[in-house]
Amino acid sequence: MGPGPMCAVVGASPTIARPGSGHQRAGRGGASYCRAVLTVVPTPLGNLRDITLRALDVLGAAGVIACEDTRRTRALLSAHGIPAPELVACDERREPQVAERLVARALAGEAVALVSDSGMPLIADPGRLLVARALAAGCGVVVLPGVLVYQAFSYWVFRRRVASERVAS
Repeated sequence: MGPGPMCAVVGASPTIARPGSGHQRAGRGGASYCRAVLTVVPTPLGNLRDITLRALDVLGAAGVIACEDTRRTRALLSAHGIPAPELVACDERREPQVAERLVARALAGEAVALVSDSGMPLIADPGRLLVARALAAGCGVVVLPGVLVYQAFSYWVFRRRVASERVAS
């Protein structure tokens, strides 16, 4: 097998991989082990204890965490007794500059995690460019399940009646 990534994992299930990729799974509900992976980790919306054990495992094993705000991520890690690895600010302004470096680190085998201030990254937060570049480079992307916060929009459109409809009514 060449020097490229060993697996391409996209979605909430870490068992999806290219055939013959060497992707391993450690038992039922266990962790996945891939050489080049970016993990998208949801964070609590309010109470810092509302986080999954799997998310804590990923954050504890990460060599670098791309985060919207390093102060909030540091507080989350501290609340759970996780020593803070390197935290890289990945806000809207900095994302284009840091995305390539983070993808290169993931491809080199370092565990890279992406978090937002609260909820699921990528919905209304930075991270889309990082994930797009990771996928384009052949890096696996694992999305952990968690809280999705989104805003529903309703559009009401009233179309004008044409002259023939006005006469008919």
